[in-house]
Amino acid sequence: MIPIFINIQKAGTLKEEIKRYSQEAIHYLKLSGYLNGDDIIVVREIIQKYNLTILDIADVAFVSTGGAYGYTTYNETLNFIHYTDLMSEDRFQSFIGNHYTKDRTISAHMFEGCNRLFKIVLPDNIDRIEISAFEGCTDLREINIPRSLQQIDIFAFRYCYNIKSFSLPEYMYSLNIGAFADSGIQYLTLPKTTHMDECYVDSFYSFADDFKKLVSIKVGEQAVFQFENCPLLEKVQTTMN
Repeated sequence: MIPIFINIQKAGTLKEEIKRYSQEAIHYLKLSGYLNGDDIIVVREIIQKYNLTILDIADVAFVSTGGAYGYTTYNETLNFIHYTDLMSEDRFQSFIGNHYTKDRTISAHMFEGCNRLFKIVLPDNIDRIEISAFEGCTDLREINIPRSLQQIDIFAFRYCYNIKSFSLPEYMYSLNIGAFADSGIQYLTLPKTTHMDECYVDSFYSFADDFKKLVSIKVGEQAVFQFENCPLLEKVQTTMN
C-alpha cells in the first residue's frame, strides 16, 4: 500500500493540505510537521468516514494550539463527542469539558472510536497516553510503543480487541487500572528494570480484569505479582531469562 505524504509546516493547516487528494482514496497517510486539535478533527474524520486504515505520525510534533478536537458530556455515563458532530441542546446542558492537543502527549480520547484504524505509528517523543486515547479502536492491530513513554492512563486501550501483545518501555512509571480493560492482550512484557514494580504490586488484583485473555507474561527480576482472574495464563518468566 502506497502512503500519501503530507508535511504540515504550520499546525492547523491539514484541512487545506488534504484538499489536494481524494479523501476516499486515502488508505495510508503519513504525516510530518506540527499537529494541533484542528488537524486531529480532520484525521478523525478521514478514519471514521472514509478508508484510512494506516496512520504514520512518527515525524509529528503535537502542539498545544488550535481548537478542541472533541468534548465530554455526562448523561448517566461519560460520553466523548467528536467536534464534527453538532452540539445539541441536551449535550450542551451536560457539557463537562473540551479536549485539546498537548506537547509530547496522545491526549484524552484522541483516537477513541476510530474503529477502522488498523495500524498507527506514534512519535518517538511521546511521554503519556491519556484516558481513552485509543478506546474502542476495535480493529487496531499494530501500534509502536515509544521508548520515551512514561504513563498510560485509564481506559487508554479499552475495547482494543485485536491488540494481542504489548511491551512496556523501560522508563514507564505509571500504568493505570483499566488501561487495557476488555482488550485482547495475550502476551505482556514488562521492563527489565523495576520502575513499574511498586505500581503493580499494590494494584494487580484490579489489573487482573484487564488481562483475562493473558497467556504469557514477562516481568522484572525483582517483581512480585498476584495473578487472579487470568484463567488462560500459562507462562510467567522474568525478563532476565
